[in-house]
Amino acid sequence: MTVAVKKILNKSGKGRKEYITEVNLISSLRHPNLVQLKGWCHDGGQTTFLLVYEFMSEGSLDSHLFRARPALTWSVRYKIYKGLALALLYLHDVYLRFGTSYGTVMLMVSSLRLKAIEFHSTCGV
Repeated sequence: MTVAVKKILNKSGKGRKEYITEVNLISSLRHPNLVQLKGWCHDGGQTTFLLVYEFMSEGSLDSHLFRARPALTWSVRYKIYKGLALALLYLHDVYLRFGTSYGTVMLMVSSLRLKAIEFHSTCGV
């Protein structure tokens, strides 16, 4: 199994909070259009935190929309945006919103199906 690893450094004390929030929040969410958190760990001194996610083989959405050659067909774009809508609907239903720009947080699987990552709670989880 190929995975992606996100490394969070605890330089200003915010890293630990970000890590705990992601583990608590993302590990509890299950939806076909959300990237799944597979595991996590940290060093004993809690200066480095690792989050292990499923690997998205096609990269980020912005790389397909703005750098893809040849350009995506309209049917492929429709499929991508339908995935975005489904992910946002699910997140809205569980009172979440995105924390950064959409293009950098949307990842693609090999079938060009969209999955979301990097969102946070509006209710202070």
